[in-house]
Amino acid sequence: MSVAIHVSHEAAAKIGGIGSVLNGLVSSPSYRARFSRTLIYGPLFSLEGPSKNRLGENSRLLYSSLDGVTPAPWRERFAPLEEKFGLRFVYGIRMMGNEFSPEESVETEILLCDVRGAKRSAVDTLKFTLWESFALPCDRFGDWDFEQYLRLSVPYVEVVEALFGSEPCVHFAHEYMGVPCALAVEREKSLQRRLADKTFFYAHEISPARACVESHPGHDTLFYNLLLHDRREGRSLEERFGSQENSYRSQLVKRAVHMNGVLCVGDWVQEEFLYLCPGADPKRVHTVYNGAPSRMIDFKEKELRRALIKEYGRRLFLFTPDIILTHVARLVVSKGFWRDLRFLYPLDRELAERGLKGIFIILSTLIGTGRNQEEVCRMEEEYGWPLLHRKGWPDLVGAEESLSESLSLFNARSQAIKGVFLNQFGFAPGRSGLRVPQEASFLDLRAASDLEFGLSIYEPFGIAQLEASPFGGVALLSRACGSAFLLEQTGLTETHRIVDFAALPSPLGESPLGKGDLLARIGLKEREERENRAALETAPLLAEDLAARINNPSPFFEKGQLLQERISWERIFREKILPALS
Repeated sequence: MSVAIHVSHEAAAKIGGIGSVLNGLVSSPSYRARFSRTLIYGPLFSLEGPSKNRLGENSRLLYSSLDGVTPAPWRERFAPLEEKFGLRFVYGIRMMGNEFSPEESVETEILLCDVRGAKRSAVDTLKFTLWESFALPCDRFGDWDFEQYLRLSVPYVEVVEALFGSEPCVHFAHEYMGVPCALAVEREKSLQRRLADKTFFYAHEISPARACVESHPGHDTLFYNLLLHDRREGRSLEERFGSQENSYRSQLVKRAVHMNGVLCVGDWVQEEFLYLCPGADPKRVHTVYNGAPSRMIDFKEKELRRALIKEYGRRLFLFTPDIILTHVARLVVSKGFWRDLRFLYPLDRELAERGLKGIFIILSTLIGTGRNQEEVCRMEEEYGWPLLHRKGWPDLVGAEESLSESLSLFNARSQAIKGVFLNQFGFAPGRSGLRVPQEASFLDLRAASDLEFGLSIYEPFGIAQLEASPFGGVALLSRACGSAFLLEQTGLTETHRIVDFAALPSPLGESPLGKGDLLARIGLKEREERENRAALETAPLLAEDLAARINNPSPFFEKGQLLQERISWERIFREKILPALS
């Protein structure tokens, strides 16, 4: 056994997908059998608030020089490093695990570092070392996002040895943020120290690939066609889309070639990494996927949970829905929310012809902490939130406005489906409005869903898109989603529908002569044509899927329970991640 150390910006709180990955990993029995201890290391973002909140929810503070919590055992380890480097540490234990089954949570060590006061001499020495050893041009980047993760690596090796001595450690650099710490270990190995340690770049995305997809109007329709073409022709991402020398994220990701391996959460991520780093050894770049959190329930419990969400729909729209559609995601361009509406229009016609009615619940917001309950209740009482919205805080801000307008227009035109936009974080009575049944929870929303939208333009994996499937729902995924490849491997075809927005009509899709130049011309027009065609082709199939679940839901629930085991974190770690660590 050895020690696992995860370097992540989500050490103290789940912000996005990496937090879900950490929760799933550390609570897996096979993971716990492989590692004797786990430390999650990251920056301390804020000095505000009481000491009890520094390490996030369900935590126990053991040391904090910020707050005068300095018992002797930990002071002896941390105080000399704080003095040497001008840093401050917060250390303790946090319970982490499957969010749907909190009783399975496990204790995990957390160490946060306040890097604001780092001594300039120590930082400058590190920058020179990274340039000398890995040609990383640190002086080119003045962005604090780069600087804070660089400073996080200043004490890293000495922190590891203060906590674990000479025990072998496996270092997981989650995204570009963790790369400087992993490079600090690789530098030590070049000096014949820490030779038993291993370093892995945990690729939850490839930053320059995301930037290319999101910034070009052709989105995934353009990018993945070019990627496949260029990889066959031996052309790199930088040759196609331009130099990344001024992007600190790209420069950090490219240094992952110095580590023992790269763990990619999806097939596309592996392709994107090799597209960016064509000189990397493919044998050290592994597709490991993510698992999906879930909970074993019986069919009776599913129906009870579903009844709560149907009651919520009745309170909103004054009819009891036959079908429940959902999309739970961050409100960012990569999630492709506009595609939901493109698919809803033809699906609405299909369901109307079958005499079925449905509700569509969007749970998404630009505000990470959400609105407080008092604000929600006031909006609900004053003008009927979330059925009706108003521009401006505490209601619609930024991109929430356009999504709300598009959904309102759909509601005005639709016959069978009515949608509601919950621009709130989480789903619970009061916090999500007084119409939510008192017994309802986020798990009910997942267990009740017949279909979860996931038509993203860039989605390295997509854990949220899978959360309804173990309870019998359909995952409607774009081919850009890494989870689409994993679902196909399960062989349980009833659990998903996959839409390939990169599929092109002739002659564009077949012309061998100058194909790269033709593909590079894909823009808004071609992408929207593909989206519209896909929506018309897929809507009848979705209507059949949904009608079958209404007529006889039990077999689909049973398939979902089979899926749950096949995409569990335990199985993913045992069959995908563990072999890649050897």
